Amino acid sequence: MLTAAELWNSSDFRAWQNALERYWDFVKPTNVCLERDMEVLNLDAIRKLDAQGWYDFLHDRYFRWKYTAPNRYATTTRQLHRYVKDRKLDKLNAIKRELLSFDSSDIEHGLRSARAIYGLGTAGASGLLALLYPRIFGTADQFVVKALRTIQYLPDAEMLTGMNENSLTIKDGVIIIRIMQKKASELNQAFQTTEWTPRKIDMILWTYGRENDSSAIIKKRAIKDNQCLGSPGGFVSQKQAMELGMTNHEMIAAAVKNHSGENLSTREIWEIVSDAFPHFNRGALLPNDHAEGNRNPCRCAGTENRIFDKIERNKYRVR
Repeated sequence: MLTAAELWNSSDFRAWQNALERYWDFVKPTNVCLERDMEVLNLDAIRKLDAQGWYDFLHDRYFRWKYTAPNRYATTTRQLHRYVKDRKLDKLNAIKRELLSFDSSDIEHGLRSARAIYGLGTAGASGLLALLYPRIFGTADQFVVKALRTIQYLPDAEMLTGMNENSLTIKDGVIIIRIMQKKASELNQAFQTTEWTPRKIDMILWTYGRENDSSAIIKKRAIKDNQCLGSPGGFVSQKQAMELGMTNHEMIAAAVKNHSGENLSTREIWEIVSDAFPHFNRGALLPNDHAEGNRNPCRCAGTENRIFDKIERNKYRVR
């Protein structure tokens, strides 16, 4: 396996893809479903949440995603609960409106706004922004800092050395996020794609920052990804998918995510999607709508965000 420094200077697409997949080796089996859930957040669905719904989202989903250690989850949610205790859910909801309306290119403003949520420091604030705006933000936490410090000749090496990784400031967060933005841009240019984001860079760095912690490495995931989709007690049912605001595009993309690079028939695609979402309307599954496009295609058709490349009639490559 390449070191963080070797990978950072590598132009090997497969090396970067493998490093990204390695992220899942560090995810606890009990958290795999939640991780998949948070990968497909829908801003419109978040926008529609009322004050109580926004609080529930943070308490039951985001804080549980970010603070996987039971003691950290307990202490941070205790802070969050002050909004309920002090009857200030409207104040928390105002922060949500700010997070969904600010100029997302203003990293410092975004971090300050998210940090206003009780229980969140710079790491927690950047994590929330990374899920809401993965193409702009990455999570700036202690593990990312530890990984970046192992990469020689970074322009910001001196500033990274001077950071307290356990108590990052907003200024620190801005520096770290800009590093991830730059690397994502470099990879997109090198690989002629748009798929690399600061969020994906943080996922990779997070694994390098944790690799010396043997207790963090999960040797084998006990939960298969598709078990998180449409299964009892799993990540999301068809009804829940609709409540979360998942579009057909998002459900199809989530279902075939682990088949990237495979050539599949229309029937095979249907079997994968129906296994993930048992109540998915078969008439709504037209792979070419998410590739080249039929008469009324998905907006992804013909763009870099398309799910499939058409190989031949009834045969598609998962991107």
